[in-house]
Amino acid sequence: FFSRPRQSPSSRMPVAPATLGDAATLHVVGDDADDLPLVRATFFGRRPLPLRLDVAPFAVAYVVSFGCYALVPELEAAAVIATPCLVLLHILAFLMTHWSVGVLCAAQLSPCPPHAASLVCTVAASGARALCSVEREAAAPPEAEAAATGAAPVPSLFFVYHKSKYLVEPSTDPTAPSVCRKLRMPCDEPLSFYTTTRGLQTPQAAREARARFGDNDFSIPRPAFSELLQEHALAPFFVFQMLCVLLLCLDDYWYYSVFTLLMLVLFECTVVKSRLRNVDELRELATPASSVLVFRSDRWVTLSSVALLPGDLLALTRTPSSRMYGGQIDTLVPADVVLVHGTVAINESSLTGESDPQLKVAVGALGDDPATPLSLLSHRASVVLGGTKLLQHTSGEQPKLLQPPGGGAVAVVLRTGFASSQGKLMRTILFASERVTGSDRETLAFILFLLVFAVAAATHVLLEGLADASRSRYKLALHCLMIITSVVPPELPMELSLAVNNSLLALHRHDIFCTEPFRIPLAGKLSLCCFDKTGTLTSDD
Repeated sequence: FFSRPRQSPSSRMPVAPATLGDAATLHVVGDDADDLPLVRATFFGRRPLPLRLDVAPFAVAYVVSFGCYALVPELEAAAVIATPCLVLLHILAFLMTHWSVGVLCAAQLSPCPPHAASLVCTVAASGARALCSVEREAAAPPEAEAAATGAAPVPSLFFVYHKSKYLVEPSTDPTAPSVCRKLRMPCDEPLSFYTTTRGLQTPQAAREARARFGDNDFSIPRPAFSELLQEHALAPFFVFQMLCVLLLCLDDYWYYSVFTLLMLVLFECTVVKSRLRNVDELRELATPASSVLVFRSDRWVTLSSVALLPGDLLALTRTPSSRMYGGQIDTLVPADVVLVHGTVAINESSLTGESDPQLKVAVGALGDDPATPLSLLSHRASVVLGGTKLLQHTSGEQPKLLQPPGGGAVAVVLRTGFASSQGKLMRTILFASERVTGSDRETLAFILFLLVFAVAAATHVLLEGLADASRSRYKLALHCLMIITSVVPPELPMELSLAVNNSLLALHRHDIFCTEPFRIPLAGKLSLCCFDKTGTLTSDD
């Protein structure tokens, strides 16, 4: 994106026109070692309302049921019984589209080529599915370049999954399908590129880089209380609890039903408040915006750290001491950068746990071949990670034009936002719940074991009730349903919450603190704990 020179139109070889193809499912290639790498992506368009599978079949069934009720007297009783069952099936189909991404795609969406899609269903290596919006980049390839190569301009499509941007790359080979690739940051260019670059030279280059990479922002939207409460209200277990409450109401257990309903709603409200508190705490972990010196258009300008872009030349200077707020102001590195002039001393304890200062030198002082591609591991002596504290800086022997006002080390921005090291850490925390893969096989086996006895008891009650002609068939069916649903009591989430709270108190008595209580059931199976190093837990004393 930055260092590869463009050839003149006369020197270009004829190439096949790039095309996105008609395949709806594309493979994801070139992904990094994330905890949840994507495997494939399927593109969908929305079906018209009359063609949706959760609308059209039920509309026909409603018409047939109403016709039987109004026009065929001998089928009136069957229509009266079938209509409530049809309504329940329609409600269940509606809920299934909220519970399962696969059901939603099958019922409301239709596969289509990427250029005509509005949504994409991503499949991770763990099998988890997610639905993302397909967007078009503002900075599309210029038509003049496409005309010079004889190819038609191809729309630049992308989608965002777990705060990471994935591009849909067209294929120049008609027999090869297009692929999805994670947005590439300029982290593996030759060392000569970093030592000779002068940053983003024109406003057009800055606009294109911003359209491609986005701002250096760690913003995590805070969901509204009503949105989260609606999400919890549509959860499968809460719907099951509401069904149990409804059955109790139909059996004239009004006081118990209302009390149970109030407890369930209050419990869900407390869970929502806890989630909002966790989001607020995570938002506070992000590096706050600060003023930075950036070299653009051959001059140093003061910008907000949010405006940093990969390829920028950044001045690393330590903030002077200030007693205005009663203490030293920490200077945080706003993005992942590679040092090209000067030296800096940093503290990486926020990322690695090691509090010993680390000295970083210019990448040109390492003595490697200028044609060697940059490696974040082998050249880590020159890479400064975002979110680390800047303790000291010294100016280098850079040209006078590149000398920052007031002095300072000069570095090239490599990664920004959620693609940086600090951003990856935040993504790990933000999507940690999706990585907990505790086995539910034992719980499912226990529920099925109880369900066998519940079905046997309900069958016995049904047979004995049908033998008694004086017994109400309505009450009989109601009691059989209540026997089956009693396998999982509505108060189970509150009981589990009390059990986890008691476990937290027991651990606290032994000076053991738990920041993620949902892992306590998994921790009960552990017999051995291994730590990666001692520097995080011990000191040098």
